[in-house]
Amino acid sequence: MPAGVGTSGPAGATAGPGVAGGGVGGDVRVLDPLPRHPGRFALRLDNGVTLDTDLVVLTAGGRPSTALARGAGLEVRRGIVVDDRLASVTDPAIHAIGDCAQHDGRVTGFVPPAWEQAGILAGLLADRSGDDGAQTYDGTRIVARLRATGLDVAVLGDAAAEIEAGGEVVEVANPIAGSHRRLVVRDGRIVAATLVGDLSRVGLITQHFDRGTVLGPTEPGALLMPDRPAGAGSTVRTLPDDAEVCACAGVSAGRIRGCSSFEQVRATTRATTGCGGCAGTVRELLDTTPAHA
Repeated sequence: MPAGVGTSGPAGATAGPGVAGGGVGGDVRVLDPLPRHPGRFALRLDNGVTLDTDLVVLTAGGRPSTALARGAGLEVRRGIVVDDRLASVTDPAIHAIGDCAQHDGRVTGFVPPAWEQAGILAGLLADRSGDDGAQTYDGTRIVARLRATGLDVAVLGDAAAEIEAGGEVVEVANPIAGSHRRLVVRDGRIVAATLVGDLSRVGLITQHFDRGTVLGPTEPGALLMPDRPAGAGSTVRTLPDDAEVCACAGVSAGRIRGCSSFEQVRATTRATTGCGGCAGTVRELLDTTPAHA
């Protein structure tokens, strides 16, 4: 999902300096590539600048590897077309998950949806009852994170669509500090979010988003405010043990509560060692859990 799809104008403006600070320019188009000599190129841009370079990288997204599926006669569009049981619509004995699978017209392109699909497919394959008791796949809600030097962005859900459907916006911005946080709430539930610059609450917000937690009137605003002392009105301590805190490593709140230190969490569960977005929630869980005897 392009970042521009999920970020509003103010959020994009907040992220802009981080992009520029990394040496990334925008709002230009390449008119002509100009060969210089072996191993060197120049790009003539529409703003009148000629950019000398020794490497040109074209970034136009990924393409699923579907040659084997096509050769086997399976229906393939952008990916292998699958139904709610993650089975090929051509041959139900063949299943596909991850980047190569296309469900309901969409290829996800992210790691967490692949894990979700793998869990659901495992349940379906292990269900020998033949009935419909096992969970089926109804699509993955958008959860995208971008972490780079000077640039941290997280986008959950489709904010524009949710606002059009009646969602209410709760927003806190501090452009001086390079921070912008916005939630879209409908019927008390977080249905979309955009976080720029400060991802300390992204783990907790993602949990509420994934679980459809019904929040009180003041909770959405509290989630967007700077961190407070552990336990001071925090909703982290009320997370059930089976709530997933680290999406990268699939670590639950219960496993984190079973650790006695941040270092032990990292060493034994690998939580916080991926994108790092759950670190704030992990620390708060440790701070609000009674010390082990």
